[in-house]
Amino acid sequence: MLECAFLINLIPLLSFTSHNAFGFVELSVILILYYFKHVPLWLKITAIAGMVLSGGNIYDVVGRKLWFVFDNASLVGIGGLVLCISSYSCAETDMLKAFGTVPRRSLF
Repeated sequence: MLECAFLINLIPLLSFTSHNAFGFVELSVILILYYFKHVPLWLKITAIAGMVLSGGNIYDVVGRKLWFVFDNASLVGIGGLVLCISSYSCAETDMLKAFGTVPRRSLF
């Protein structure tokens, strides 16, 4: 499932989407929050930074001037990239396999 979240996170990084690109990182955020107590500290810090960067770019909340600063700096893309790295790191570590949450490989 984390591999699927990683691939979905790549969509706004590889193609032009609207300013609502933070919607593509929702699956990664939900999965990282679900396993949050089992995640190492460095991964918690990077995941929180990615969540703030990708979710903090909301026009109605931050206002017009600050939104243009975020848009010009492409903080949504940077936050998505950080969440890609976080979800990939979760999938690559054996911590999730240790808890029995990763499905076994199929014979087919």
